[in-house]
Amino acid sequence: MAGLFNPDELGQACMLIWAVWEDRNSFVNTGKAKEPESVVARANVMLEEFKDSVQVFSPPPPIPTFRSPSDWLAPPPGQIKLNTCAAFNRISRGVSVGATIRDSKGMVLAVRSNRILGSFSKEIGHLLALREGLMLAIRLRFPVSIAECSYTNIVAALGNHRNTDSTYATNRNLLLSSLASNITVLKSGFYNTTIGQEPDKVYGLTLSRGDVSSKDCNSCVNSRLQDIMSTCHNQKEPSMWDRDPDLCFVQYAVL
Repeated sequence: MAGLFNPDELGQACMLIWAVWEDRNSFVNTGKAKEPESVVARANVMLEEFKDSVQVFSPPPPIPTFRSPSDWLAPPPGQIKLNTCAAFNRISRGVSVGATIRDSKGMVLAVRSNRILGSFSKEIGHLLALREGLMLAIRLRFPVSIAECSYTNIVAALGNHRNTDSTYATNRNLLLSSLASNITVLKSGFYNTTIGQEPDKVYGLTLSRGDVSSKDCNSCVNSRLQDIMSTCHNQKEPSMWDRDPDLCFVQYAVL
């Protein structure tokens, strides 16, 4: 039928069939039927009502395809990247967090925003945003390979962690052992050395106060080395002062 009529004629035909069917039902139920002219008039009224309803309830325009900003750094081809951010409101004492997941072409795959009430530091707020983004990726089963945070302190903190089963970890352990053994032999209270090759080359030093005895210096350095290994063994640039009365200082870093 669609090939025999133009859109206007097809609309009139459909409404006329509907009006005839409506009049037929009325006759079956009440025994009353309209004149043919009235049936046609009813069809025209229904057609105009339909046209008006289409204008009022027309479908919304298609959702635009969001792309990433020009300064966004894409992940390697075939990989998926998560970007997160956080905004703080001192008056309402809350943090608004947002997360966006994109593919390597910059196509937005998923977004999420949430408001979390409470008083948070910048670090905690941005970590909450990162958590929201990772939860979104897990829920939607997006294999995110890169996560990027807008707060540089969080990026630096996450970047400071390295695999404990690596060349770097081996070099670090050798370095700390060297610091502990050499501070026992030397009486100057100062010792520094490097171990390994780049990019896993590690530098370390120990320094004791000038009025501290060799015995106390040795005890302090070994105690601080144990503290480093127990509290920040995966960081690439930790340092540790003796708590009180600041007898010694120990540090290692990746060069």
